Formats: sequence, C-alpha cells, structure tokens
Amino acid sequence: MLTIVKGEIDRLVAGEQLSPESLAGVLDKVAIAKDMIADVEKLAKAQARDQLDKGIELPNYRLTKGRTNRSVPDPIALREELKQAGHDIEPSVWYANCKMGITELKSLLKEQGLKGKALDKVIDETENIKTSVSAPILKRR
Repeated sequence: MLTIVKGEIDRLVAGEQLSPESLAGVLDKVAIAKDMIADVEKLAKAQARDQLDKGIELPNYRLTKGRTNRSVPDPIALREELKQAGHDIEPSVWYANCKMGITELKSLLKEQGLKGKALDKVIDETENIKTSVSAPILKRR
C-alpha cells in the first residue's frame, strides 16, 4: 500500500506541489493506511495480551490492570439501600446530588462519619453501584 504512494510522499517531503488529483489520491491512500494500521495494531495487541496472559515474556511490554469504572444507575434504590444499612443521607442533599459520581457519594458518606475501610466496604458491597473493568492494558516498559 505505502509503496504505491512512495514517489508522491518523497515529492511532498521535498516540498514539491502535487497535482490536485495526485494529492487527493495520496490523502485517500493515507486514510486507508491508517485504518489498516489500526486493524493490525488491534490484532497485535490482542495476540500480545494472550501471550502475556499465558506467561510468555514479551520484550519491552507488560500488562497493566484495566480501568475501573463505577456508576450509580438508580440513585433512589441506592439511597434506600444505604438507608437500610444505617447511612441515611438527608433527602434534600441526596437529590441535589442525584447525578453524582462515586467521588461525590464518598463525600456525602464521609459527612455521615464513614472513613477508610468502612467507607470502602459500603461502596464495594452496595448492590446499586455498578462496577466495570476494561480489559488489561498493554503498555511498553
């Protein structure tokens, strides 16, 4: 693919002006090449993750933990669950923060006197908090 436009790339780098048709052709091929490179990268990363999962050493690469995301899909059910567990948050404060994230929820629970491991335990054991973890991330060392 890249050899098809090599002459035009050399001319571009040298500062020459390409005809509109040649320039359009180069840009079209660049878009195709980007897609191909992204596909090859995805396949190579999947194979690298598989090898690292099997304990096969991959020079200069390692797997790191995927990103963890938490969300509160049903704030009303979460408030009830926390209330039953003894962590009643004033309704006006709760509903003012209804679209809260985990950081805001932790702040509200800290105001209730929860700290450290007790706070983490409430968050971890609450059914109305959804946790998702992305696939392990391949990183260069």
